[in-house]
Amino acid sequence: MEIKPLGIVSEGLRVINILANFPREIETKSPDGKTYNLIVPEPAVYVVQKILTNPMRNPPEKKVKDIAAVKELLYHILQSDEHTSKLKEVYKSLSAKQVKTLKQVCAENEIEAFVEMDF
Repeated sequence: MEIKPLGIVSEGLRVINILANFPREIETKSPDGKTYNLIVPEPAVYVVQKILTNPMRNPPEKKVKDIAAVKELLYHILQSDEHTSKLKEVYKSLSAKQVKTLKQVCAENEIEAFVEMDF
Protein backbone atom coordinates (compact mmCIF):
# COMPACT_ATOMS: atom_id res chain seq x y z
CA MET A 1 0.00 0.00 0.00
CA GLU A 2 1.46 3.36 -1.02
CA ILE A 3 1.27 6.23 1.46
CA LYS A 4 1.80 9.19 -0.85
CA PRO A 5 2.06 12.01 1.72
CA LEU A 6 4.97 10.20 3.35
CA GLY A 7 6.49 8.89 0.14
CA ILE A 8 6.61 5.32 1.44
CA VAL A 9 5.18 1.93 0.60
CA SER A 10 3.84 -0.02 3.55
CA GLU A 11 2.95 -3.65 3.97
CA GLY A 12 0.07 -4.70 6.19
CA LEU A 13 1.09 -7.11 8.91
CA ARG A 14 -1.64 -8.63 11.04
CA VAL A 15 0.89 -9.55 13.71
CA ILE A 16 1.26 -5.86 14.54
CA ASN A 17 -2.32 -5.92 15.89
CA ILE A 18 -1.00 -7.83 18.89
CA LEU A 19 0.54 -4.57 20.14
CA ALA A 20 -2.91 -3.07 20.67
CA ASN A 21 -4.08 -6.08 22.65
CA PHE A 22 -1.66 -5.42 25.53
CA PRO A 23 -1.50 -1.67 26.13
CA ARG A 24 0.25 0.03 29.04
CA GLU A 25 -0.71 3.54 30.07
CA ILE A 26 2.05 5.72 31.45
CA GLU A 27 2.00 9.28 32.70
CA THR A 28 4.83 11.61 31.78
CA LYS A 29 5.61 15.31 32.05
CA SER A 30 7.04 17.45 29.30
CA PRO A 31 9.86 19.93 30.00
CA ASP A 32 7.26 22.72 30.20
CA GLY A 33 5.44 20.86 33.01
CA LYS A 34 2.43 19.55 31.09
CA THR A 35 1.28 16.07 32.00
CA TYR A 36 0.55 13.54 29.26
CA ASN A 37 -0.90 10.06 29.38
CA LEU A 38 0.69 7.80 26.81
CA ILE A 39 -0.52 4.40 25.72
CA VAL A 40 2.36 2.16 24.69
CA PRO A 41 2.69 -1.60 24.15
CA GLU A 42 3.74 -3.77 27.08
CA PRO A 43 7.46 -4.59 26.75
CA ALA A 44 6.61 -8.31 26.65
CA VAL A 45 4.26 -7.93 23.69
CA TYR A 46 6.79 -5.74 21.88
CA VAL A 47 9.36 -8.55 22.15
CA VAL A 48 6.90 -11.18 20.90
CA GLN A 49 5.82 -8.95 18.01
CA LYS A 50 9.46 -8.37 16.97
CA ILE A 51 10.08 -12.12 17.00
CA LEU A 52 6.93 -12.89 14.97
CA THR A 53 7.69 -10.27 12.31
CA ASN A 54 11.36 -11.24 12.02
CA PRO A 55 10.95 -13.73 9.12
CA MET A 56 9.27 -11.00 7.03
CA ARG A 57 11.71 -8.22 7.97
CA ASN A 58 13.79 -6.62 5.22
CA PRO A 59 16.57 -5.80 4.66
CA PRO A 60 18.43 -8.60 6.51
CA GLU A 61 20.39 -6.07 8.59
CA LYS A 62 17.13 -5.04 10.26
CA LYS A 63 16.49 -8.66 11.25
CA VAL A 64 19.81 -8.75 13.08
CA LYS A 65 19.16 -5.41 14.76
CA ASP A 66 15.68 -6.52 15.89
CA ILE A 67 17.02 -9.77 17.36
CA ALA A 68 19.67 -7.85 19.30
CA ALA A 69 16.94 -5.58 20.70
CA VAL A 70 14.79 -8.61 21.60
CA LYS A 71 17.65 -10.25 23.50
CA GLU A 72 18.45 -7.06 25.41
CA LEU A 73 14.85 -6.38 26.36
CA LEU A 74 14.17 -10.03 27.25
CA TYR A 75 17.04 -9.92 29.74
CA HIS A 76 15.31 -7.05 31.57
CA ILE A 77 11.82 -8.56 31.27
CA LEU A 78 13.00 -11.77 32.91
CA GLN A 79 14.36 -9.78 35.88
CA SER A 80 10.81 -8.68 36.79
CA ASP A 81 8.05 -10.95 38.03
CA GLU A 82 5.44 -8.53 36.65
CA HIS A 83 6.93 -8.47 33.16
CA THR A 84 7.63 -12.22 33.14
CA SER A 85 4.01 -12.85 34.05
CA LYS A 86 2.89 -10.56 31.22
CA LEU A 87 5.22 -12.41 28.82
CA LYS A 88 3.53 -15.68 29.75
CA GLU A 89 0.11 -14.08 29.22
CA VAL A 90 1.12 -12.85 25.76
CA TYR A 91 2.55 -16.26 24.86
CA LYS A 92 -0.65 -18.01 25.90
CA SER A 93 -2.67 -15.69 23.63
CA LEU A 94 -0.78 -16.75 20.50
CA SER A 95 -2.20 -19.01 17.82
CA ALA A 96 -0.54 -22.36 17.09
CA LYS A 97 0.96 -20.87 13.92
CA GLN A 98 2.40 -17.93 15.87
CA VAL A 99 3.88 -20.26 18.51
CA LYS A 100 5.54 -22.27 15.72
CA THR A 101 7.02 -19.09 14.21
CA LEU A 102 8.16 -17.83 17.61
CA LYS A 103 9.90 -21.12 18.43
CA GLN A 104 11.54 -21.30 14.99
CA VAL A 105 12.90 -17.73 15.19
CA CYS A 106 14.09 -18.30 18.76
CA ALA A 107 15.88 -21.52 17.77
CA GLU A 108 17.54 -19.86 14.76
CA ASN A 109 18.73 -16.93 16.88
CA GLU A 110 19.66 -18.70 20.11
CA ILE A 111 16.93 -17.04 22.16
CA GLU A 112 16.45 -19.44 25.05
CA ALA A 113 13.98 -17.49 27.19
CA PHE A 114 10.92 -19.27 25.80
CA VAL A 115 12.55 -22.69 26.17
CA GLU A 116 13.48 -22.02 29.80
CA MET A 117 10.10 -20.60 30.84
CA ASP A 118 7.38 -22.89 32.15
CA PHE A 119 4.33 -22.14 30.01
